[in-house]
Amino acid sequence: MRTSSLRLWRAAALPLVFSAAVVQAQSHITSPKEQFGHNIGDDYWLATYDQFQAYWQKLAKESDRMKLV
Repeated sequence: MRTSSLRLWRAAALPLVFSAAVVQAQSHITSPKEQFGHNIGDDYWLATYDQFQAYWQKLAKESDRMKLV
């Protein structure tokens, strides 16, 4: 009985350990609110091209899912 409960515990713990490792491996991605101080589409505020370009460059460095060309 003890061996089966140990197997069950291992089977339940393995996905939790794996998901914790994946969460730790992900880096922080800067949100538009963090970068600009405003949400995209807020009234009476518009980002310039240079501000967007700096943000895109920052995102390309922070994420492995984006490549800036």
